[in-house]
Amino acid sequence: MEIPQYENNITVREPQDSELQALARIGTRAFNVNALDWYPDKRTLAAFDSEGNPVAVLVSTPEDMWWGDDKVPGAALSGVATDPGAQNQGFAGGLLVKSVQRLREQGAAVSPIWPFSFDYYRKYGWELAARDLRLRAWPSLLHKLPTVDGIVRPAKAVDVTSLKAIYRASARKTNGQSVRDMAWWEQHWKEEVLQRTLVLEEKDGTLSGYLRYKTQPRQQADGVDVEVEELQAPCHFTQAALAHALPDFAHKADQCYFTLPQNSLLPELFPERVPIEAQTRLQLRVLDVAKAVSALSPASGIKGSLAFDISDWVVSRDKLLHYVFDVEAGEIQVRTEHDPNALVCNINTFTRLFSGALNTAQARTLGLLTRGTPEMDALCDRLFQGRPPFRSPIELG
Repeated sequence: MEIPQYENNITVREPQDSELQALARIGTRAFNVNALDWYPDKRTLAAFDSEGNPVAVLVSTPEDMWWGDDKVPGAALSGVATDPGAQNQGFAGGLLVKSVQRLREQGAAVSPIWPFSFDYYRKYGWELAARDLRLRAWPSLLHKLPTVDGIVRPAKAVDVTSLKAIYRASARKTNGQSVRDMAWWEQHWKEEVLQRTLVLEEKDGTLSGYLRYKTQPRQQADGVDVEVEELQAPCHFTQAALAHALPDFAHKADQCYFTLPQNSLLPELFPERVPIEAQTRLQLRVLDVAKAVSALSPASGIKGSLAFDISDWVVSRDKLLHYVFDVEAGEIQVRTEHDPNALVCNINTFTRLFSGALNTAQARTLGLLTRGTPEMDALCDRLFQGRPPFRSPIELG
């Protein structure tokens, strides 16, 4: 991949408290929205030019992520902004390059982002992870979904512990959703959010799923649109029951929108045609290949050696990164050495393989993966395939 033009002669550091307001003004001017509370201390990284002037800013938030049952250490990037007067001079690129290096030093292995441009972030190693399903349904269609035994009701403050358990069970069916601690739930699920969250309560009083939504007036017609911000339940029939009940609580709903993982079975439960489109929202980057892979716990029956030669100009500008992963007895040992039969790709392709967005046959068909052996292809797919990459719309990035 051609190395983009970026400014390397900048200083990237955590800003002082006295500099945060100036950085917030950069975000406000760049996004043309009020960003005065976007850049908190301890999580903000800023780029300063040779004269010490702030020119670019971003927020880096530590985010361990579920990869099935495993936790992969990560950091979500958001609010990437360059002062309009300093744009097109490579400052944002320089900030991204030095942020990757800094995050690796801090132990992060993967990084998600909601990009303004896929092509721009692709140049720095972030890659399209998946095309989610965007489903649009009317109340009459939702009422045709099957229901299950139990009661759908608004959530209460006492439900938060159960919501956390539901989220954990559901999120582990994908790759990339955040590991949320109790402090996160207490901070992000205030009373106002609970009032627009539905739960399915079973006959024995346990909760088996939840749906969080928001409403907004339609732009060119009467009524309201409903956006499902998060639908979490391990069972797709529970998801259907929650969706079935949504119009009964979101009054005057005209259209309801759902963002679902690529392999969701919820669309299969509609007895009538329902509009579905594939949407591109998420980009991921593997920051540290060795740390990301070694965080996985393969099935005990998987055994073999998998080698990669990976080009990642941000991490190693002139040389390929060499890795051999020895898999046996449910563990992965990493060797940083060259194997002449190694699979060869860039960090973008490796990210797609690792996240489950591509398998080896697809990568070879697209010309993104070369060399290797059939045995390595099979081992790679057994290690990395089986779950789709997905991040809930309310996640950071």
